[in-house]
Amino acid sequence: TIEEFLRPGHYSIVAKTTSGQNLGLTKVLPFFSQRITVEIALKPAASLEAVVQSASVDPKLLERDQSRVKDKAEDAFDRGRELVDYSTYKAIAAFSIAITNRPDYLDARRQRAFAFASLGDCPKAIRDLDEVVLGNEEDVEVYHSRASCYWDLGQYQQAFDDYTRIIKLKPDDAQAYKWRGRISFYLGQGNIGLRDFDVAVQKAPRDSGAYASRSALLTFLGRYDEAIRDANRALDLDK
Repeated sequence: TIEEFLRPGHYSIVAKTTSGQNLGLTKVLPFFSQRITVEIALKPAASLEAVVQSASVDPKLLERDQSRVKDKAEDAFDRGRELVDYSTYKAIAAFSIAITNRPDYLDARRQRAFAFASLGDCPKAIRDLDEVVLGNEEDVEVYHSRASCYWDLGQYQQAFDDYTRIIKLKPDDAQAYKWRGRISFYLGQGNIGLRDFDVAVQKAPRDSGAYASRSALLTFLGRYDEAIRDANRALDLDK
């Protein structure tokens, strides 16, 4: 009798005789947690690999075990969503378990990235966000989060590019115009920034931050009367 014990993350086969003698057979197989018993006649250990290779795997067992892994990933993801408002670190751990069990679980990567970003761990957040973007190029919230991380890291061109992507996907996104306007200043593109601030205040006329940002840029450009008007408007909105 050959008994094979496989566990997720530990795909080794332990082959023993009925008396418990270790036959030293190790092989990697592409299926998950299950136990297979193969009846064979006494043969030299060298021929056992061929026997194991020919052992049939019940497709229903395989499907069942894959669903168990999927369920474990989803359970961990749900737990992470519950924890995120109470313990960001524990939520990250739960999302990591989900990703370990299902590496292509984009929702788990997305939520883990947001959690990393909330802790100020922008490099880790960006790594997860990059993976999410590869799977979904139209997620505006992901671009916002990544652009904010790039801003915090001083990677202004990357942040500018992400806000440009947002504007293409969602032309009415006033926040994207406001933040791209701010970044334009750091890139030495004040004229572009001014145009973006103009659009931002048109789309969000009660956003005091947009007026304050435009006021700062107008001051830099020497347009002091306009800068004062915007500053006063920002102060009025904040009352």
